[in-house]
Amino acid sequence: MPLPVADENRLRESCEEQVDLLRLPYRFSTRELRDAVAKLRGKPIVLKPLSTLGAIDAPCGIRVETPSADLLYYEEGTSVHHQRHVLAHELSHVYCDHPGSLEVDADRAEAIGVSPTLVMRMSGRTSYSSADEH
Repeated sequence: MPLPVADENRLRESCEEQVDLLRLPYRFSTRELRDAVAKLRGKPIVLKPLSTLGAIDAPCGIRVETPSADLLYYEEGTSVHHQRHVLAHELSHVYCDHPGSLEVDADRAEAIGVSPTLVMRMSGRTSYSSADEH
């Protein structure tokens, strides 16, 4: 959901409205965030560990959208704090309905165990340079 072009106060108000829709407590876990986003989207969000540690330009988080679920892959070989950061980041992309940033091809989908015919969009972060990362 694109935010309106506005000054900082209007931007903050818009963001606060979106956060309020999640109905999260003041302190919440990554799983509670996942459940709140899934409820608003009307389909489950499945968290899956992925081992890409040491791979060149491998994303530390991958989002795969299918008709029945959103799949979020996170690097299993990193700290729990980094895993939570990656998952919160990817959940935010899901909630904001950002478009996919990775080309969906059979090899990439099958490498993470997903049928390429079910993938609607796919995204992964190897840098923070795209517009969706700001």
